[in-house]
Amino acid sequence: MPYKIKVPQLLVASPLLDDPEFSRTIILVTNHDPDKGSVAFVITRKMAMLPDYGEALLNGGPVSVGQYFVTIHSRDFEDKTSADIGGKLFLSSMADVFSEVLLSGRPKQRVHFTGYAGFAPGELEEEVNKGLWLPIEFDKRYLFEIPSSSRWEFGLAETGIVDQSSHVSNVVHVEFGNKEVM
Repeated sequence: MPYKIKVPQLLVASPLLDDPEFSRTIILVTNHDPDKGSVAFVITRKMAMLPDYGEALLNGGPVSVGQYFVTIHSRDFEDKTSADIGGKLFLSSMADVFSEVLLSGRPKQRVHFTGYAGFAPGELEEEVNKGLWLPIEFDKRYLFEIPSSSRWEFGLAETGIVDQSSHVSNVVHVEFGNKEVM
């Protein structure tokens, strides 16, 4: 039975996923339509610090990095640019969020992205069914509490898969319950 993508959805890259754009990442699916495809943001790649704000900018790409700027944030702020993400978060223009942060300190929880990941209709479901992406329940800690550099390890541990890949070799040892795959 094909996997059904939820919004918001966290997908952890399996150690078997060797695409350099997505290896050792987690994506947050923010929009999904079976007929139109999916939009997601890589939540594990810090790109820079925003100098005037002291907050991180994440590379959500590979699409439109450096051209598309958004903030995913808690529901304590909404404006005309805010798009609902499954009743749990909002996605807004980064410029509008910064204006509000300066005025009121809201939204309290926020993470900034440049770029996004786009997927064709059925592409993510197919990759989940192949074991390339491992779904985990959405948990705000992955965005707002766990450091971006540690998110993949936390997410992988949550799936129950143990990554024993070596930095010296390209061999990946993955345990699925009691079964081992090399």
